[in-house]
Amino acid sequence: MDEERLRKLSRFVENARTQLADVERTLDGIEEIIEAERAHTAAQNRDARRQLSTGETHRVVIIDPPSDDGSSAYTQIDGIATFVAPQGMALDTGDTVRIKLVDIGETYAHAVATERVDDS
Repeated sequence: MDEERLRKLSRFVENARTQLADVERTLDGIEEIIEAERAHTAAQNRDARRQLSTGETHRVVIIDPPSDDGSSAYTQIDGIATFVAPQGMALDTGDTVRIKLVDIGETYAHAVATERVDDS
């Protein structure tokens, strides 16, 4: 091969490498956009307001009882933090109660205890 053809071939290879690097950067950017969109969709799907409705009743097990100051007990509904106003009930860890949802935020729900459920 003559010297001129080798130079042309060398330039072609260098241009191809540059174009390949540009394509790889573009693909990396697209992958970042896809991942961000997946994370956004997952966050929307976790939005408690999409999963729960005010007025719904649920049977739950108390995870953390209210503290001595009468604050809310804690439980979860499908992984959503739910704070339960005892409504005069003495609630302990492991108690099963029926609750009514009264307020739902993006990442939490507030409810009132309506009755103790007998597990027997």
